Amino acid sequence: MKGDHNGLYQTSYKYVLQTSTIEAIRQSIQSLQDYLESGNHTDSLHSRTYRERQNRKAIEWATQNGKQIIAETDFLERWQRGGNIRGGENLVYFDLDADDLAWAIKMNELTYHQGNMAAFADRLVKSSEYFPDTTLEVIGMVTTRSGVKPLLRQLFVVTNPETLAFPVHIRTELEDRGFTLLDPDNEIWLSPDRSYYFSDPGQNNVLVDENGELAFIDVIFRKVTPDQFRNDYPGLARLVSGIETQG
Repeated sequence: MKGDHNGLYQTSYKYVLQTSTIEAIRQSIQSLQDYLESGNHTDSLHSRTYRERQNRKAIEWATQNGKQIIAETDFLERWQRGGNIRGGENLVYFDLDADDLAWAIKMNELTYHQGNMAAFADRLVKSSEYFPDTTLEVIGMVTTRSGVKPLLRQLFVVTNPETLAFPVHIRTELEDRGFTLLDPDNEIWLSPDRSYYFSDPGQNNVLVDENGELAFIDVIFRKVTPDQFRNDYPGLARLVSGIETQG
């Protein structure tokens, strides 16, 4: 260990989050999920009542936990100044902290979770468990015209521009980490504890850092349930039966 500050330690080439810092981040995100899901609610995910309650609870959680609450206009100003990157689900910009460490700051639009912030929080916890080096931290909330969105930060991954993450390397890495490839055609992977899955890891969300190690970014974990699998991949209903009988 060459250096230590702000919950990070320095390896020979890069800073990574300390284990205690990662665990604290997970606990914080888990508290967000628990707070959003607390109470008995029967409203539809798409109902106005559900969205209003989620918006209110997200702001309450941020206030109670000392997180940032910023207006969409303020975020967009920083975004335009610091990167102006739009992905499939995030608006991203880059920022340096007081120690000159680079961070990716993201506003997630909840696009891949039908607006369900609790499901998004659950995904962040699982992603941090399996890919701790790219842990995302919820640092606040952004109030937008379409509702409250989570504000995130992630250590910037310094990549080797001459090296790409080829499918064979990605598959080998995931298998070494205990994941099971359920369907090669759709690249559907089952988590080591057999309770979550994700699909299509590729060069857009798997980077090669300066150490030559793979960094998995923004992996979308979903719980393994018959309904979830049938909704996402109708042709794979038979795999659910196999998972359930083997689990």
